[in-house]
Amino acid sequence: MARKRNFIYVAGPYCGPNPHDHRSYFRIHENIMRAHEVALALASLGYGFFCPHTHSSHNEVIVPHLPAAYWYELDNHFLAACDAILVLSGESAGVQAEIALAYSLEIPVFFSIVDLVNAIPPFEGTGAKTLAEFIAALPLEEQRAIKEQRESMNGC
Repeated sequence: MARKRNFIYVAGPYCGPNPHDHRSYFRIHENIMRAHEVALALASLGYGFFCPHTHSSHNEVIVPHLPAAYWYELDNHFLAACDAILVLSGESAGVQAEIALAYSLEIPVFFSIVDLVNAIPPFEGTGAKTLAEFIAALPLEEQRAIKEQRESMNGC
């Protein structure tokens, strides 16, 4: 029997400190790009993914009449359908709510890509990269977080 593809929900900060000023627009864009890179790295390993950052990219500007609650409702619908959640670094009330929802639905929560890959192996037969290549393709911030986690585990 073939193994099913696992779907990972990519959670991470979206907004800047004030989503309605020009500086926050660029912070939002940085957050979108970081989450998008992680989502594509997951795809390259053979995982399915849902990335709310790319799903609603800059919609606060495009359709400002839709409240944030609308987007959170959509995100929560897809989170409930995923097999795990991968939490990117950074502070966010929205991410904390997603983590709480995942725990309440008994969906595994991972704060490390390495832990995710070790716990839920990638889908076979996808031409997936090795874990080292996968990590090398991640944004530098995520690579640093992985390195720090490994060093703290080794007592280095």
